[in-house]
Amino acid sequence: MNIVKPPKIKTIPDILTPGEVENLIGATRKLRYRVFLLTTYSMGLRLGEALSLQKNCRTTINDLINTIHVDFRKV
Repeated sequence: MNIVKPPKIKTIPDILTPGEVENLIGATRKLRYRVFLLTTYSMGLRLGEALSLQKNCRTTINDLINTIHVDFRKV
């Protein structure tokens, strides 16, 4: 007897409206979390991408023109 499993349904993640994002950022009290949320939202990053951002100790020309380079390498 073969039992057929129904296929898994993949759901699309919920997208926040601009008003919901404003409420979320406005409700954040700590500055470091507010900066994290603003950076993540304004750059359109996924959570994993935002968490992999690191402060670079080198000063380059990119720092002068406000460019952020995100390098995704598996460690």
